[in-house]
Amino acid sequence: MGSSTEYSDEKDLKRRDEVEIVAVSSKEVDTAAEFASGDQEELDPVEALRIRRKIDYHILPLMCILYWIQFMDKTTLGSSAILGIRQATHLTTNQYNWYPKSLPLPDSLDADTSEIRLGTIFYLSYLTFVFPQNLCLQRFPVGRWMRFLFPNSPTTAWFLTPAEKVIAVRRIKENQTGVENKHFKKEQMIEALLDPKTWLFALFSALDNVPNSLTNQRQIIVASFGFTPFQTTLLGCVDGFIEIVTIWTGVTLAAKIPNSRAYIGFIYFFPNILGVFLINFLPWEHKVGLLFAQWCTGVGTTGFVLSLSWLSSVTAGHTKRVTVNAVMLGAYCIGNSAGPFMWQAKYTPRNHVPWLVIGICYLCCMALLLIIRYILSSENKRRDREDPADDQFQNVYIEKMGKDGEMIKVKVDKEFMDLTDIQNRDFRYVL
Repeated sequence: MGSSTEYSDEKDLKRRDEVEIVAVSSKEVDTAAEFASGDQEELDPVEALRIRRKIDYHILPLMCILYWIQFMDKTTLGSSAILGIRQATHLTTNQYNWYPKSLPLPDSLDADTSEIRLGTIFYLSYLTFVFPQNLCLQRFPVGRWMRFLFPNSPTTAWFLTPAEKVIAVRRIKENQTGVENKHFKKEQMIEALLDPKTWLFALFSALDNVPNSLTNQRQIIVASFGFTPFQTTLLGCVDGFIEIVTIWTGVTLAAKIPNSRAYIGFIYFFPNILGVFLINFLPWEHKVGLLFAQWCTGVGTTGFVLSLSWLSSVTAGHTKRVTVNAVMLGAYCIGNSAGPFMWQAKYTPRNHVPWLVIGICYLCCMALLLIIRYILSSENKRRDREDPADDQFQNVYIEKMGKDGEMIKVKVDKEFMDLTDIQNRDFRYVL
């Protein structure tokens, strides 16, 4: 009786191993599936590093140009404020932060105390097009959409040979996030909206970008310390230098120290808290001290940069990733839109109320980083305790044209099935 049961169990296991689930369409899997699936050869680390560097040499210059253009647009408004735009256009301090003088104010609002803000208009338009833009980036080739030389993905990179594309795809296999999928999946969008970490990252993004209103106010504040417009413009270069150094050191540390993104982001917020404290309590005549305190508030930008890469690393499933990115950027716009409302003429010159709000936002961001890390770490431990026997996605095949012109079945690795981080129980969250 015992031997019969054992034979039956063995037969069931054999039958289960032979089960094949054939994808109805290649649209259901990642675009990288046809490149890497069925290739079991060991990846050469030296060759993988060479491919990564080749990708970096082609992509990073384009990214730098794109960000330079974007941020030049954002910082121009702050520079124009000290160079006479408010006087030339007869804008009050409050009107500058949202509303152009050429547009009539409602009769019920006084021109000197209205809470309408010019700086907010930029982010309201940004917010309007965030999700449509992200949806278009999924449905259409990203390179054509952005009108740059950006490849759509490693599978279509114009500077990689076919063999190099395979290596480029296989080297990112272990992160379980895949490359891309042009097919919009409604269930992934719903999962993204119901996932708690989506909204924790969104809250972090909103709170961290309320202080980002300093982008437009920073040079006005420095000028209020008694510096000339020319001196203020030169001192503004220091802000950029500080952000370059701190972001570079932050991401380098995060790359070298495993599972340290939350901790590094947390630590880099401390200079911001110090800067807020000094600006509020240093005597007004200590201009140099106030200037250094102002510079300290730029260090925490590293935390937001790390959060963007962290979000991409802990989200799998292309539609889910597109949705989460749209939510994150939507929250970014909300924070930036709300920020200018703090800067009112009645709070000048010390601006204690805006700086208090900024300090509270920084403290909340520090707490959120640790909360997110705790939740993701707990989920990793929960998955480590789960039964590893998960056959649902173990035997999935796609059909593709073989070298002899016949259709063949190729097994799809779980990493390239466009599964979400919740569906794929082998997925482990980066901390």
